[in-house]
Amino acid sequence: MDIHNASLMLLKIGDDGAPTEAFHTIGGLRATRVSIGRNPPEVRDVSGNGWKRMLEGAGIASLRISGQGVAATKEGDARLWQRAVDGASRNYRIHLADGGRIDAKCVVTGYERTGAVEGLEGFTLTLESSGAVTYTA
Repeated sequence: MDIHNASLMLLKIGDDGAPTEAFHTIGGLRATRVSIGRNPPEVRDVSGNGWKRMLEGAGIASLRISGQGVAATKEGDARLWQRAVDGASRNYRIHLADGGRIDAKCVVTGYERTGAVEGLEGFTLTLESSGAVTYTA
């Protein structure tokens, strides 16, 4: 898979190793969506003349990544399956088509296996952040 194709992202899962964590390639994601949400608290006071304001830099931020893919190896497929079953938050690394990278502790909130794609079994995945998220351009 060509990671630089605008419709693909490369998914890697950390192995929880200490002191240095290694990341293992699971496969490419296509038909992807990356969503960042924030719920800032409302501030209401007399100075707003009846208009609500949002408190900057406060509130709950979240990241959601979803897509369809094909596992690059059987080991990667098994690793992803186990992460979906155990429900624990783990470190993920997502390489974007533009060369950027997202590192985040996430929980698998949705996982489906799909029929064969060119002889390989596919999956649909949704990851949701469970902690700080970093983006590297």
